[in-house]
Amino acid sequence: MGKKLNTPHTNYFPGAFPAQIQKVIAHGHNAEGTFPEKTDVKNVTAAQFGPAGSMISTPNKIIKFFRLLFSHNTLPTKQYNKMLNIINEENGKPVQLISTPEKVQDFTSIGARLGIGLVYFKDAGFEWMHSGGNLGYESLYAYNPCNNIIVALTNNTRHKAQFTFMNVFNSIYKVLNELHIVEKQANEYRKTHTLPAYCTPTKVSDTRE
Repeated sequence: MGKKLNTPHTNYFPGAFPAQIQKVIAHGHNAEGTFPEKTDVKNVTAAQFGPAGSMISTPNKIIKFFRLLFSHNTLPTKQYNKMLNIINEENGKPVQLISTPEKVQDFTSIGARLGIGLVYFKDAGFEWMHSGGNLGYESLYAYNPCNNIIVALTNNTRHKAQFTFMNVFNSIYKVLNELHIVEKQANEYRKTHTLPAYCTPTKVSDTRE
């Protein structure tokens, strides 16, 4: 995949990392109690989690992948549209994306499809994102289609707290919102691109049959 999308340093390994990868990958640590404190789990993570833990990359390559994914040039049209037509994970119903939720917490899950979810953050707005981790690593990637900002976070420690990265992301966005250059670039993007309908405030609702 790395060669096809011109994203080197992005690889999938079904088992243990080969020697050349072990030389450059960060050591992984577990803080949730699966292993004794300070145990380096770099060499066991991939073998235990298969496809969920064997894809390795770098934050800048992840950002490049997200831009390619939402440029509509990576997936076939049918699959791309299916990814955007999210469902409510609690009841399996399609979600009609109109705009912002009526009740907003720090972050509120809207729906998901094909391994990617749409989350609404109080400080960041709508974010297409994926977050996860394994025994020694965590990651979060978020793309805001309303201002074209992408944030990619990776960490070589698996925390005990479930939403550590979600809170870190929220804090980063608070800083971004205060930067004049970010605001200027976002405004320029909005002027020159057609934004999804849900970037205009009304509400988000489930589609009922």
